[in-house]
Amino acid sequence: MWTLRKRLQFTDDEIKQLEVLLMEAKDEPKDTKFYQNLTTKINLASARTGKKALQWIQVRRWILNKKKHLLTKEKPNGSISDKLGENQPKVEFEAKSANDGGWYDVARFLSHRFNDHCQFECLIRYENFGTDEDEWVIVKEAVRRRSVPIDSDECYRVAVGDHVICFHEMESNACYFDAHVMEIQRKRHDIRGCRCRFLIRYDHDSVQETVSLERICCRP
Repeated sequence: MWTLRKRLQFTDDEIKQLEVLLMEAKDEPKDTKFYQNLTTKINLASARTGKKALQWIQVRRWILNKKKHLLTKEKPNGSISDKLGENQPKVEFEAKSANDGGWYDVARFLSHRFNDHCQFECLIRYENFGTDEDEWVIVKEAVRRRSVPIDSDECYRVAVGDHVICFHEMESNACYFDAHVMEIQRKRHDIRGCRCRFLIRYDHDSVQETVSLERICCRP
């Protein structure tokens, strides 16, 4: 059973500062030095006074997951039935990190082994993350088919009780967590797309939150 480590929070001001700094440095190579310098600027800001200093790995994880979420929103998705069809040419996976309990896309399976408890494990390379964040995970508990984004005109497929993953960006790592749909407020769509609201409850801490469709991915 995975446990969540206590996570640091970015304030609204720090999130705005991150977005500004990223825009200013959009042409710079995003290497370790870049993230270290970015983290130093945030830690020196007045909004961080009296708080525990952030680590550059935390800042990088937040940025990469935010980028993934934005790409998911912008990508033309096609229908859910197409994605989950039997003729799907490539099965993609996601894995649950023991570091924060969030689900991340798998880029590559690097190795495998049986641990001391005879559980089958794989060494995972996460999508958009470097070798320093490769992680051994128990396959039975922490590897599964990748969750699927939902098109705006397919919101009717989401039902109360459904198991989903929901993007949670109030924490420093801003990633996807397991959740269940508790209530749905159906609303008329407009030019912006689906305006429905979904009350979800996160599985790891039972916290409830009302979210838009774009923050939800369905389980295959």
